Amino acid sequence: MKIVLMYPRYRRRMWNGVAEPLGLCYIASALRDIGYDPLFVDLTFVKDLSEIDDKIKDADIIGISSSSILFGRTKEVVVPYLRSKNPKATYLIGGPHATFWPEDALDGGFDYAFQGESEKTIKDFVEAHKKGDPTKVRGISYKRNGRFIMNPRMSFTMNLDEITFPARDLYDYDSYIAAGLADYGIVGSRGCPFNCLFCKPAQDKLFGQLRMRGAKNVAEEIEGLVKLRGQNIRLFFKDDTLSLQGPEWFRELKRELDQRNAKVCWMCQTRVDTVDYETVAAMKEAGCVDIYFGVESGSQRILDFYRKEITPEQTIKAFDICHSLGINPISYMMLGHPHETHEDIKMTYKLIKRIRPARINMYFCTALPGKHIYDWAKSEGILKKHISYEEFDTARNRDMANINMELKYLTREDLINWKKKIYRSWLIQSTFSPKNFKTNLWLLGKLLRNPRQRFFQLKSKLFTGAVGESRTN
Repeated sequence: MKIVLMYPRYRRRMWNGVAEPLGLCYIASALRDIGYDPLFVDLTFVKDLSEIDDKIKDADIIGISSSSILFGRTKEVVVPYLRSKNPKATYLIGGPHATFWPEDALDGGFDYAFQGESEKTIKDFVEAHKKGDPTKVRGISYKRNGRFIMNPRMSFTMNLDEITFPARDLYDYDSYIAAGLADYGIVGSRGCPFNCLFCKPAQDKLFGQLRMRGAKNVAEEIEGLVKLRGQNIRLFFKDDTLSLQGPEWFRELKRELDQRNAKVCWMCQTRVDTVDYETVAAMKEAGCVDIYFGVESGSQRILDFYRKEITPEQTIKAFDICHSLGINPISYMMLGHPHETHEDIKMTYKLIKRIRPARINMYFCTALPGKHIYDWAKSEGILKKHISYEEFDTARNRDMANINMELKYLTREDLINWKKKIYRSWLIQSTFSPKNFKTNLWLLGKLLRNPRQRFFQLKSKLFTGAVGESRTN
């Protein structure tokens, strides 16, 4: 049986930088576990779909993983082309869009949609497909005679150390690096125990409850990546809240990396209320150089609406700890809560000046399907008409100033002006600080020496702090 796994990022500008699609290569590894050798087709660097004709023409199964952002191009361009070249294949879709919006995903030309983590599901599906009837497999949905059918969910793997490492040998990493990839993705945990309005329940549908990998298991994966790509690489932990691992986990990670002589540095995302001096110090010793915090707002009223369960005082404390230890604290911010006022944003402006982030990444609040804020906006009658799947890209919305909810006290122009003012203030403060002045000169020098290759990478690092894909489904 020939199986093709495909990432449909075809002829699309990557607004928030380029990142490797780890999920599909976890699926590839799961298939290898049961004796199959899937072909991986990454459309990120394909200029014309005819380039993949030989790879797909005799495939029995073609599986695509798609976010909502990529689904428009997948539905309108990629799938019609694939079916024209190989109408006999069984077409599968997994990933965020199929999890949050399965019926819509099936309407995009697919035979089966996979929900949530699918390492177990793909194994069961392929074996059942070989026998002729995969319709009883848990974790899938499909249509029969026009009727939408969703099977019970597959149980989550509670011990993540049992999951085979992603098949990184399938990536064309040289092309990714040429396109601006600076950080190799890795996942140390799945799930998040918090209840933010703009994440839940979509995050739970994807990953369920919080589960953590052992430090030794993570170090083994890093060792393999070092063997593949060399020493002194930079990693990005894609976990929502990596610091929940605790200081002893990071100490063990350092010991395991030292034993393997794996020289890496890394960055991660977490919350300001999950770090203290001991934890951040242990993270630094293990190789952490940057921490991205979901600061969101300087207004307690807005934070409470988002159900962040943090305070500006906790943000100040977390950033002060990072500054004292020499770790770069980076802030995610959101403007444009429908009830936000000028006074609320002024508090955000003042907070940013106080915490002195090494970089700042500012989004406009976006209501995305599958998340509580989307249902709230819809019930309030303030959700603007959905025009295209591209509108689910919060990084694009940030740069295009696209806002998909009606604002009560502010205009779109107000938000644009506040965004410019905040960036301008931060840029002046950051550029001329003694700590950053030499680094910024070095980054500028790299840009001048290799402008074509470095522009988007350095733009994201210097001006927005963007990494990988945006905070969307």
